[in-house]
Amino acid sequence: MSNSETHKSLDNHCAVANIQQVGRMKSELAQVYSNLGQPRQAIALLCGKLVDKSQEIECTPDSATQIATKYNDKSGQVAALGILGEAYRLIGNYDQAIKYLHVAQQLYPAYDFLVLNSLGNAYKSRAQLRELQADSANKAGIYSKENEFTQKSVEDYNQAHQYFQKSAKLASDQKQTLAEMRGLLNLIQLGF
Repeated sequence: MSNSETHKSLDNHCAVANIQQVGRMKSELAQVYSNLGQPRQAIALLCGKLVDKSQEIECTPDSATQIATKYNDKSGQVAALGILGEAYRLIGNYDQAIKYLHVAQQLYPAYDFLVLNSLGNAYKSRAQLRELQADSANKAGIYSKENEFTQKSVEDYNQAHQYFQKSAKLASDQKQTLAEMRGLLNLIQLGF
């Protein structure tokens, strides 16, 4: 390899590393927005737009998730998708939250107890919504819908329970005491 080829290779490597860093910084900034109660701003950084419930995961090329995907940055993808799932949960779009969190969990199935905990929270939130829907159906005298929503709520609570358990166990295995306590606290709040 000539000296100029070596420099081009190093320049390309640095450019990729810089772009990956931009993606990670967007994810970190999105986490800040989410923590400040601005999940829509977080979604804009992570995906570039709000995604409709009926659409598949499709983000703009300059978004944090697409940068991580393009450059095969698995930990960056998991972080971006996890934060994105949480942001969708915060705006009440639980189906979309669960979709993004499942994708993040599949990237590193035995790795991220935070994603598992977020999945538990998303299922719990959807279960609570379905309880309210069942109550409304009952008050309206639509008992078949009440039963349907009640059943779906129970299924979601069971999913939440499983994810909180997995999260607490994985955190315990990795000696992450605070994360383990978070998972256990979520289990206690479920009342199982």
